[in-house]
Amino acid sequence: MENLLIGLLICGGICLPVAVAWHSFIDRYLLASVISSINAIILFTLLLYGRHADFSGYFWLLTTTTFLIATCVSFLTGLPFAIYRKRR
Repeated sequence: MENLLIGLLICGGICLPVAVAWHSFIDRYLLASVISSINAIILFTLLLYGRHADFSGYFWLLTTTTFLIATCVSFLTGLPFAIYRKRR
């Protein structure tokens, strides 16, 4: 259980700054969300590969769960940016 929480915290710690960076540079909400999700998946996968150097059979599970978490974080992080740009 502790490993799961640590993994989620690391994934959230990667996803949030990546989403803020992409949403601040790209004006289109959906495009920035997709790019930041893909970027977060790549960074998280490289981080884990550097740590463990082998995924065995868990690569697709890792990619899928990271995609779900990164997409949710990216969409929620982009909402304030989209609302601010709409009101401008």
